[in-house]
Formats: sequence, structure tokens, C-alpha cells
Amino acid sequence: MSGGGPAAGARAGPRPGGPPDARSAEEAPVPGPGLSPGPATDGLSSREEPSDLRLVLPALAAWAAAALALGASAEQAAIGVALCALVGLTLLAWSMKSARADGSHPATAHAPAPAATLPSHLSRPARPGRPAPRRRRPGRRLLVGAAVTWLCAAAAGGSAALYAADLHRGPLPGLADSHARATVEVTLTKDPRLTRPSTRGARQLAGMVVAPARAVALVDEDGARTRLRTPVLLLVRVEQDGDGGGGKEAAAKAARSGWLRLLPSTRLRVRAELVPPASGRRGGQDIAAVLRTGPGPPEIVAGPTAVQRAAGELRAGLREASAGLGADARGLLPGLVVGDTSRLSQELVDAFRTTDMSHLLAVSGANLSILLFVLIGPPGLAHRAERRGLAPRLGLPLRATAVVAALLTLGFVVVCRPEPSVLRAAVCGLITVWAIGTGRRRSLLPALAAAVLLLVFYDPWLARDFGFLLSVLATASLLTVAPRWSAALRRRGCPGRPAEALAAAAAAQAACAPVVVVLAAHVSLVAVPCNLLAEFAVAPATVLGFAALATAPVAMPVAKGLAWLAGWPVEAIAGIARAGAGLPGGEIGWPATWTGALALAVTLVVVLVVGARLTSPYRRWLCAACALVLLLVVLRPTPLVRPFTGWPPTGWRMVACDVGQGDALVLAVDGERGGSGGAVVVDAGPDPEAVDRCLRQLGVRTVLLVVLTHFHADHVAGLPGLLRGRRVGAIQTTGLARPPGQAEFVRGTARRAGVPVLGARAGERRRAGDLRWEVVWPPSPAAGGTGAGAHGSGGGEERSGEGANDASVTLLVRTSGLRLFLPGDLEPAAQQALLALRPDLPRVDVLKVAHHGSRFQDPELLRRLRPRVALVSAGRENPYGHPAPETLNELTASGALVARTDRHGALALMRRPDGTPAVVTQRGSPLAVGTVSRAPASPRGRRRGSPAGRGRRRPAGLPGPPATGRPRRRPPRRALRGPARVPRRARGALRARRRPLRPRPCRAAPVHAVRRSPGHSLNGAPESGSAGEPRRAAPRAVVSVRRGMLVAMAGTRKKTSDDPLASVTVAVGQEELLIDRAVRAVIDAARAADADTDVRDLAPGDLQPGTLAELTSPSLFAERKVVVVRGAQDLPADTVKDVKAYLTAPVEEITLVLVHAGGAKGKGLLDAAKKAGARQVDCPKMTKPADRLAFVRGEFRTLGRAATPEACQALVDAIGSDLRELASACTQLTADVEGTIDEAVVGRYYTGRAEASSFTVADRAVEGKAAEALETLRWAVATGVAPVLITSALAQGVRAIGKLAGAPRGARPGDLARELGMPPWKIDRVRQQMRGWTPDGVAAALRAVAEADAAVKGGGMDPEYALEKAVVTIAGAARSR
Repeated sequence: MSGGGPAAGARAGPRPGGPPDARSAEEAPVPGPGLSPGPATDGLSSREEPSDLRLVLPALAAWAAAALALGASAEQAAIGVALCALVGLTLLAWSMKSARADGSHPATAHAPAPAATLPSHLSRPARPGRPAPRRRRPGRRLLVGAAVTWLCAAAAGGSAALYAADLHRGPLPGLADSHARATVEVTLTKDPRLTRPSTRGARQLAGMVVAPARAVALVDEDGARTRLRTPVLLLVRVEQDGDGGGGKEAAAKAARSGWLRLLPSTRLRVRAELVPPASGRRGGQDIAAVLRTGPGPPEIVAGPTAVQRAAGELRAGLREASAGLGADARGLLPGLVVGDTSRLSQELVDAFRTTDMSHLLAVSGANLSILLFVLIGPPGLAHRAERRGLAPRLGLPLRATAVVAALLTLGFVVVCRPEPSVLRAAVCGLITVWAIGTGRRRSLLPALAAAVLLLVFYDPWLARDFGFLLSVLATASLLTVAPRWSAALRRRGCPGRPAEALAAAAAAQAACAPVVVVLAAHVSLVAVPCNLLAEFAVAPATVLGFAALATAPVAMPVAKGLAWLAGWPVEAIAGIARAGAGLPGGEIGWPATWTGALALAVTLVVVLVVGARLTSPYRRWLCAACALVLLLVVLRPTPLVRPFTGWPPTGWRMVACDVGQGDALVLAVDGERGGSGGAVVVDAGPDPEAVDRCLRQLGVRTVLLVVLTHFHADHVAGLPGLLRGRRVGAIQTTGLARPPGQAEFVRGTARRAGVPVLGARAGERRRAGDLRWEVVWPPSPAAGGTGAGAHGSGGGEERSGEGANDASVTLLVRTSGLRLFLPGDLEPAAQQALLALRPDLPRVDVLKVAHHGSRFQDPELLRRLRPRVALVSAGRENPYGHPAPETLNELTASGALVARTDRHGALALMRRPDGTPAVVTQRGSPLAVGTVSRAPASPRGRRRGSPAGRGRRRPAGLPGPPATGRPRRRPPRRALRGPARVPRRARGALRARRRPLRPRPCRAAPVHAVRRSPGHSLNGAPESGSAGEPRRAAPRAVVSVRRGMLVAMAGTRKKTSDDPLASVTVAVGQEELLIDRAVRAVIDAARAADADTDVRDLAPGDLQPGTLAELTSPSLFAERKVVVVRGAQDLPADTVKDVKAYLTAPVEEITLVLVHAGGAKGKGLLDAAKKAGARQVDCPKMTKPADRLAFVRGEFRTLGRAATPEACQALVDAIGSDLRELASACTQLTADVEGTIDEAVVGRYYTGRAEASSFTVADRAVEGKAAEALETLRWAVATGVAPVLITSALAQGVRAIGKLAGAPRGARPGDLARELGMPPWKIDRVRQQMRGWTPDGVAAALRAVAEADAAVKGGGMDPEYALEKAVVTIAGAARSR
């Protein structure tokens, strides 16, 4: 295999643009890696001879057979090989029989194998005087060719089947399946490499050392050795978890250096945990097991071979010679010459990937071609007296030159490592050098086919290697397509050399693009020009780099001088890559599937055919227009692009970038100029590429200040991307440097960029353009505050970053009249302390919800802020369930409109002309009214009752709030006969339509709305009105919104019993979901009637004597108000008197909602409300299965979907008694399933969910039911059961087995219950579970539980993996007898 991912596969391939591989006939280089021979390959004739294609079909057949055999079972491979061999032998026998029938001997005139397999460039021409062989009939030649093709397929398939068998031979595959630990001796087959560091939540995980190897021995505990030959992959964790001090960091650095210095052929002994490869397909990968080891330095058993040691010294010499160059040249020169990318920055690697120049980082045929060209000179002159190159100047004859070239090729493979493209180039070069040395005709396409055939026989895994596929495709395109395109360009007046270079770059790009799109999921629009420009710098850089490589061991000063000279073209190549990657439209996304690759290939073919056959007299003008359009697409000037994309919107004030599971907020300094006027950035997110892309789209080139709220990786890991190519004034951080490693990462990154780092202090005020902001948290200890990081983390902080969330820099921002509150990741304790420290916090227009919308929020702070818009920055399918449904429900209940990056991408905050906030989303799909997305943010979000799909029509008794989107409009009313009766407030609104709108003094801001860019809408209907305005309701709606004012439509008032705007509504019962829906219905109806409705939600303790009279006193502006009183049965007696007095004379524009639990307590207040004619909504606790079944049926009817009775019953059985879970499940099934919902659909989604508890997992494990235990464990994790609870249940189960096993036999259950402290029923269950247990099994299970407990509490990288391992071990111990 060529690498571990798309980027690796792309690097391993050849250049899709091509270095100087296609040259003119007079100076064509030695045809090694895929060079165009030009119009006169031999230099003697300009006539182009037909291509020899006899080896092409056998090579393709062998390739396909090897690829299929590697992915098939042993039986399938054997059958396929036998069939291919049978067909081939049958065709061969038929050909021989036909030859004998013609009267000629098959061994002379019609020998099939040599004539069919050897191309003309490997056979000598007939000598004068020797009779020419008898011409064979074409039909017999086809038979022989077909026979050879089938036989090659059989041979390649058999070889591949034998290689695939190595994956299942020996004990390692079985040990990997059981996740066992073992001591293994391995021999490295490739150089170790360091993976890119990754961000996981708040932690930044260090990169791991990856090393392909071959296991040669399994060492038992007693020293016994079992010989092996199994391919494996080493994963070395070189850093320990937790907060390491200076000593640990130094030890980790030394260990990492020790692993990376290892050379191929080095033999190691590792104590590792064996796990199966990620892919589950048999024969689908070239390793049998993954060995996880570390931390610590390697244990070397035997050093590398002399050849590898010499190659390592050469590579080390080149690194030393280039150490004094600039950062780009220092990393790129070794990569360009020998493929060593260990010092290459990730930024430059990404730039090469974007421009499809990754082939330059993987040694390919271009390097070998340049070396052989320097040695031999133009191949057309190789047999002539005027041959060129170093060989004739050194006095080497032709045959000696061929031998030296062959040795040079072999050394090239050793030094540059046998990567797929290197092997392909080396075999092609050896075949061609042999042809030159023996005087045979040189033909490059047969040499390529022969190279493919030999390499597939040598290593069948190359048939499944993307690097090998790219290398062959690029070389074949340079040999077949590039010469024709070059000739076509010359016929149209293009000069020779530019025509050849352009044709080579375009042909290689067209051939490789469909494969590259599978690996990288993008199509580069700048690949051809970037590769074309880089081509002129590749040759001098390669020659000078190899010269430095060769002279470094003997003369390091000379090598450094040569490296300095090579640095100039290398810097030019890096500059070209950066410039191409920096263009806004340099790449476009494309589906990374084989279907997408096929679509791209068809598109390219259609474009090329249409372009070639276009004979319009305006052809040149059309070509110029297409080039201009392509240029505009690549450059994407904002004024021209914005009308088509709608992004970024004009006049944005703040943008929440879509950076995944993290935060990155951009505040415009000048709202009118947008990003071009500079910005202040709050946090940098977890991914440098994501934040850099967001800032580039916004046009931000100058950042006045970067505020990093705290040092968790999801807020600071993207800092390099933020600093990339931008002027940054300063970086401001919190005073708590936790985690220390990530704090040091920030300081080091700022130091390398030359940006000062400042500390944030509470009370600090700054101003820049339209922006004004104040730091309100954390307080300094001198100010008498709690101090940063003093509070515990309600959300479960990482050990190394304890208290970091509570030390988040919190900002209160004002921009263009809008007030924003940015709290970072403050937890509830710190939020409460902030309220105590700043009781004067004002109401805000926009709230960036703390901690990505987690459930750890302080309700009092939300009530104090009362935001109109709440922005949540979270990643799609994040494993934490962010944002939590509880938080979303609380925000929507408070009247805030919620917008989320996980569903709509980047969110742009704008200010409407009336001064209210509006949000423009970057992406999203049209959905039903009141929803923003059908799919929940994560499995945990789905578990807790995703609000997706809410806001649709529901039964009158069960109204529900929308999770996001604009406030719900009131339901349609039936117009009665006669004149329409319009309420007093609506009449005022109608009068407002006839006169210019004027803001009323002291009124709250008008209604706000979330909208998308042009062509998108939140509810699937086209938007109308000006920017930021809500859409009109349908004509049958009672109320529509226009220009921020309410316009009443014709309709009649409902009766009090079913009118949510009744003066008093009483919600009676204890079912929280029904209560929330009842309250939400009243609030929605009030806000539909008046967008400025003031909502007061009060607990029993908040309602003191006189408070209700104050809240319900008439307003000067007659604005509507909703007062919600929770827990009315717990109100004090004095307050109850106030409420009863209000019930006798309610205020017209005020709606009072009393939430009463029912029962005898507080029954007098409930009776008084009923007597006063209050609207009553029953919300009883649904304890009977029949009630829950009726609820589910009602939910499906409300959602407008049909569900069978069996499906409803199955859903109730699977979910249980939680109505929120049932409602969420109904919504999810309605969104995901088309047609009628039946029992099979419910079973596919929710089977096993009801019994997914921690104790169920433990019971299945101690009973030895591994499969059921694993299934239940995954359900439990998916439904939010804490891993700590699962390990606790496992420990209790195993301990119960141990206790009962040590108890005296024959004792009565009652006596055992008193002695062991367990109830009798549990003793009976444990006795049934004890079957199959042994003392050793109990000990092993206890150890497994202890290891899992340590892993889930922070000692491991993957808690779910630790739990699954413990469950498998316990189940295995239960069957140990």
C-alpha cells in the first residue's frame, strides 16, 4: 500500500501535471517513467511507427485478476484461477492444433509464447541471409494472444491469492481479533513516519508514529518463539496522556526521535496490543494486524542491513546539507529528491494537495529520467558517435553505460525507497536500458506494459494501490495522448517546447483527475498551470539535489553549496503551490466515490470531444470566453460572485465560521466594508484549514486582534491557519495557561509569526471602528473575584485542562447598535459567579451559546440576557450531543431564535434597517415550516429528543415549539360568514400599514428572523420582502409578518376553551412534555399576535406578594405580555390570594399561565381558576401503555404520516415511558422514512434500545453472551449512558460472581443474603450466571474491569473501545470452564 489515506495515495502517485516528461525527439530523455518518445524516437526517421500493444491486454488482465483475487475468499480465488488457466490452456491447444493442421511445426513457425509475448523492442531484427519466418494467419495470432492473456490472469490471480493467504496464516490474526497483548519481533519494511496531530474535543492529540513492518516471531512469556511472516502495521504512541511536565516532554521527544530514525530492515521487539485492521473486507488490505505500542523508545534487536544503512546516511546527509535553507526549501528539497517529507510543514503539504502537485513530494519517474538523461543523453543518439551525456565524456562504451545506468537505477530504488511509482519507473528504465545496451528497438508503451506485468507478479498488492494506478495512468497518458495533443497545438501555431509541456501537463491531469477525486474529494482548477510553471524548476532542483546527495558523505561544504543553489528553484516551486492554493476557486468539491470519478471522466471526455469537433467560425472567441469564465471562477471576485452565491452577505457584522466542533467568530471592524476593513477574531477553532477558508471567503486580510478565550484545542488549534498570510496585530488570551501543552503551542505559534501575546483583564474596554467591547470575565484575584479556573467544570473537563472552561475570556460587544455576548465555554458555576460579579448585565440581541450548546447552562443567566438570537457553534455528528435539546428548548422557550453551524454552515449576523438582528446562513436544505433540519446533530442529540421537525401542526392539546427558525404563526382560522371581526391590537397594525412606519419609543425591537442566502429558505418557501424580512404567511393564515410589524388578517376569535390567547390558561398535570407544549402554544400565539410580546417565566419562589400585580399592571404602550407561573400548587398563601384576586379581573392584553401538578395540594387555586372560566389543558402523567400507544398514534397523525398499529406498539416497547423520547422517535422516523412506517422500520432503528442500560450490559457479559453484550453496550453508549456507570455495573457483576463463588455451598438464600449483603432474588440470578466461571476467569475479568475503569476516567484515548474490550474479556472469562 502506498499510504494511509487520500493524501498519502495522491503523494504516492505520479504527477498529474507532469515534469519534463514529453520532449522533442532530438533531446528526448531516456524513457524511464513514462516519457513521450516524440515524433522520431530513434533519431533516424521522422515517421511515427504504430504502437506495439501486444502486452497491454495481458498486463491489464493480470492487474484485474490480482485486484479481484486479493479481495476474494480462498475458494473464490482458487475457482477463478482454475477457470482462467483452463480457458488459456484450451485456447493454446486450439492454436497448436490449428498450426499442425496447416502443416507447420508449432515449435518453429508458430511458437506461441515468444511470438505472442515478446514485443518488437525486445526481439532482434532478422539477419541478412536468414529466411524470414512464415507469416501466420491473423486468427491464429488472436488465439495465441487470448491464451497468453488468460494465462497471465491465472498466474497473477494465483500469486495474489498466495499473498492474501499470508494475512490469515499464523496466530496473529486470531490474537488481533481477541485484542490480546503479545510480544512480537518485527522487521521494518518502510521508514516510520509521524501522523498529523488531531483535535478531539478539548484535547489536541499528538501524532503517532506509523511504521509498516513484517512480524517475524511471536515471543511467549517463557521465551518460546514462533516464527512468522505476517505483514503488520506498527502504531506507536510516543506521548503519555495527562499533563506532562518538562521531564515527560523531553522523554517523549527523545522517544519520537528514536522511532523516526529507524531504517527499513531494522528488527525490533515490541510489547503491543493487537487489533484487527480497520477494514472488515477479507483480503481488502495488506496487513493482518495492527500493533499498538508505546510510549517509550524502540527496543532494537538487530540493526539495518549495510545497504539500508548506506542509503540512510545519504538521506541524512541531504537533510544536513539543506538544514540552512529557508523553511520551505529545507522541507521540500529532500521530498523532491528522495521523497523525505518529514520536515515539510502541513501548510505546504495542503497547498501541494490543493494544486494537485503532490506527485512532486513522491519520487517518481521524472527523477530517474533526469538522472539517466544526464548519464546517457538523448536516447535518439545513444547508438551514434555523437551521443551525449556524462558516459561518453568518461570514456564508457555503450554496454558499460547500460550497466552503470542499471546500477544507478537500483541505487535510486534503494535510496528513494521502493514506492509504487519508483518501482514502476525503475522497471521501465531497466527494460529500456537493456534495449539500448543490446541494440534492440526502444518502444515505451510495451515497456510500460511489461513493467506492469512484472510488478503485479512480484507484488500483487500493487494492483490495489492508488499510487501505482496514478503512476501508470500518468505515464500511459504521456506516451499516448500527450504526443497527439502536442502535435495539435503545434499545428495551431504554438511553439514546440511550450506545446509539449502544456500537452504533457494537460494529458496527465486529465488521466489522473478521476482517481485523484476519489482520494482527495476535489477537482483542482489550477493544477495544469501550476504544474506547467513548476516543470521548469523541477529539473534543475532535481539535478542539484542529487548532486548534493552524492557529495554530502565526502564533502559537506560542497553539498551545502549545491543545496543552496537548489534552494532557488525549490522556493519557486513552493511559491507556485502557495499561490495556486491561495486562489479562492482553486479547487471545487466533488463526490469522493467511484460514481463521482466516473461522472468526472465522462465530463472530461464530453468536453474534449466537443472542443475537438467545434468548427464554429467564432471558435477562438468561444475559447476566449471559456477561459475568461474559468478565470473568474478561480479568482472569484467578491462583487461578481456574491449575486450567485449570496455569500458573504453585504454588511455582515459578525460571522460564526463553520469550523466543526469548535468556535471561531469574526467581528467586522467596519460593517459597511465587511472583511476588507479588518476584523477582530474570537477563537480559532480546531482546524487551521477551516478557519483559513472562512477568513478567505470573508476577504479578511487584516486582523487587529485575536482573542483566544481559553487554551482548549477546539478553540486554539486553528491558530496557524488564522495567521496564514494575514497581518495580525496581537493575540489576547486568558490568564490560566491550561492545558500547558496547548498554551505553549499558542505562544510558540505567535512567536514564530512575530505576533505579541497579551493577557485579558476584566473591565478592559477597547474600540476599533464600529466595534466596542468590554472584557467581563475572568476577574483578577485582586478584584475580589473568584479567579480564573477556580470553579469546577460541570461539563467534565480534561485532566490536563481542569478549570480552563471557567477561565474563558467573556466579551460584551456592541457593533452598529447590536449588543452581543460571547461567553466562550463558561460552565454553570462560572456563569453564576459572573452574574454575582456583574449584576448590571444588560439584555443582549445576540448570544453565542456557551460550550457549543451543551446542557451545562445557568438558567438565570439566560433569563438575564434574554437574547433575541442564539448562535450555536458545533460540529456535525459530534460525539458529545452538542447542542443539547435541553438547552435548545430553554432558549426557544425564552423567545430566542436559534441558528446552528452544524446544520447551516457559517452564520452571518446582520443589522436590518429597523435596528434588529438578522442571520444569513451559508447552506442548508429547504425543509418544513418551523424546522431548520430534519437530521439531528448527533446520535446523542437524537436520543434526547431532537427538536428537528418540530413546529409542524400538532393536536390542539399538544402544541410544541419549534427548535429553530422564526416564531410560529398562529394556526389558520376558518372565516365565518358576515363581516370579519379584527381585534383591537390588529386594527392598530392595519392602520400602521397606511402610514409610514415609525419606531415607537421605549418599545422592544421588532421581530427578528433567520434567513438564508438567495435561493434558500428555512421552510422551503421562497423568501419575499427585503433582506432579513420574514416571509408572509399563506393567505389563509391569521397573522403575517411584514416589515417587522404585525398585520392581522380576517378571522374570528376562538372560544376560550381552545384559544391559546385566553386571559388565563391552567396546565394541569405532571407530564413535562405536555406542559412544555401547552406553555409553548400560548407563547407562540402571543408572539404571532405581537412580535414584541414580553414573556416572564417564574418559579414559585420568584412570585412574592405584590409581584403579580406589578407584572400585570397596564403598560403605557399596551404591549402584550405572557406571565408563566410554575408550580402553582406550591405558592405561598399570600401569593395565592393575589392570584385569586387577579382571576376575578384579568387584564385584556396579558395572558396568565398557571402550571399546576394537580392533586389535593393547592386545589383551592385550581378550583378558583376553573370557576373564573380559565382555559384548562390536561397534561396527565401517562403511566399506562395504552396511553403511550395513543400518544404515538397521535404524533404520527400530527406529522401527517401513516404508521401501522404494530409499528406504534413496537416503538412504545423499544423506547419505554419517556414521552420526549417517543416524540423525538416519531419525528425522526417521519423525517427519514418514506411511505408507511411499519414494524420492520422501527426494528431497524430502535431494536434493543429499551433494555440498553448499564446493568443489562453487565448481565449479558457475565452470562458469556458476547454478541448481545456488545450490541447492548453500543445501544447504551448511543443513548447516553455514561461509560463510568457501565464500568461500575460490570464491576458489581463480576464482584457478585466472586462473592458467591467463595460462599459456603448448600447455604440457604436468606442466610447468604444476610452474609453477602445481597437480596435473595439477586443471589438466584447470580447463581444462574456463575455457570462456566473459574477463579482464573474471575481474576481476568476483574483486571479487565480495572483497565476499563482507568481508561474511561481519562487514562485511555478511546473509552468506547476500552468498554468493548472489557465486555469481550468478561464474556470470554464466563466461558473459560
